[in-house]
Parts: sequence; C-alpha cells; structure tokens
Amino acid sequence: MNSFIPNNILIDCINVSKTFINGNKSDIIFSDFNLQIEISKVTCILGPSGCGKTTLFNIISRLDSQHQGSVKYKNNYIQKSYLFQEDLLLPWLTAYQNAFLGIRFSQKRDNLEENIHRLFKVFGLEEFKNYFPSQLSGGMKQRVSLIRTLSAKPELIFFDEPFTALDFNHKLSIEKMIIKEKNELNQSLVFITHNIEEAIALGDRLVVLSGKPAKIIYDSQIIFNSDKAGRDPVKVRQDPKFSQYFKSIYHVFENEE
Repeated sequence: MNSFIPNNILIDCINVSKTFINGNKSDIIFSDFNLQIEISKVTCILGPSGCGKTTLFNIISRLDSQHQGSVKYKNNYIQKSYLFQEDLLLPWLTAYQNAFLGIRFSQKRDNLEENIHRLFKVFGLEEFKNYFPSQLSGGMKQRVSLIRTLSAKPELIFFDEPFTALDFNHKLSIEKMIIKEKNELNQSLVFITHNIEEAIALGDRLVVLSGKPAKIIYDSQIIFNSDKAGRDPVKVRQDPKFSQYFKSIYHVFENEE
C-alpha cells in the first residue's frame, strides 16, 4: 500500500515525460504530464489521432517503464488485465484455449474456468469455443479477446480502443456487460478511445488530451440522473444530457484543431 496516494486514487502519474528519438529528431509525447485514476471508476481518455493515447496506455499500465517521472499505484499487487486494439489471439489455439490463457496462472483457476463458460454464453460464442481464430470473424475474435481479459475477474482493466472490430449492436451489448461486471466486482476501468459517444456512455470521468506534447484540456465527471440505478450505456444515449456532453466535448476538439 502506498501511503502517499489519497484514499480515492488508484494510480498517480506525476510529472511524466516521454520522448521518442528518430535519428536527429525528437518527438516529445508528454512533458511533465500529471493524471490521477480513481478507484472503482470508469475513466475514459480521449484525444486526436497521434496525440499519444496508446503511449499513455502503456505508461499508466506499466507496460512501458522507459519514461521520466513516476507512476504510483495504491497497491503494487493489484490484479490487472489489458485489452488491446488487436485481438492478439494465438492462431494454433482454439477460441476456448485462447480465453483460458487469462486464468492460466491464477490460484483460483477452477472457479474461474466456470466464468469463461459463462462469458462464452453471454457473448454468443458458445458454439464457437472449438473454432480456431482463422475460422472466426474479426468481431468474434475481439469478443474472445475480451473474454480472456475478463476471465480472471481483475481489479483493474485497461482498454485500448476495444470495440473497433465490433458492429454497433454487439458493441452496445458488450458495453452493458462490461459495466455490469464492473459494478458487481467493484472494478476500476481505464478506456483509451477517440470515440466521443462511447466515452460519454461508459465514463464516470472523461479526460481529453491535446495534440503533442499532450496535456489535459478537458477533465469532467459524467453524471446522469439514471446512474443511481447503475449506468446503462444504452439508456443514457437517449438522455438529453448526453447530447449536451457531446456538444461540449466536440467543441473542445474543434478549438484544439
């Protein structure tokens, strides 16, 4: 436990700087960047293409340690999972075997294996368990990847543009499933995305980054009256506040451009 982090903060990024060197050129992605991720919240990070969203994903998830500044976790032993833009399925394993990789090293593997079977049913893939990735559509592969990510019931999940291969109907149903799981398990979620409506529908908090070197140009809580009963990503899209949030955030992007 890190006693220097406030009780409601899970991750504290302090004065983070990151530069890529290409020959004689320096590409400054972040310079003294600060961001806090709250416990048990859905934080959505938006920004224009090329602003460094995926680089930030790698830094705050500790996949990339080659930076200046510090990334502190409330608990260094927190269980976390990742969902990347690519499905990253192993072609020689079946859909089920790929999903099983998410719990392979868990001490509670027997109970979690039941969770995998449940998720295959929920995501409409039960009859495709024994298919290989080459036999699945792009959307199916992305759902298998999501099952692998959710299978171990992690405390913290990082999502990097997770729904790009999904059609709209599947995206909505999976959004609802993810939020339902998050509420039941008291998880903390971090989404990296460029999709404004997706971020508003899912996020408790929405952070917008500028172009490089990236800085925070918008940071707001997203609150709907219906949230008292639990966020419903489908219903909130029909809430008048949804379009108000969209206009505000779109205006931020327009001004940045």
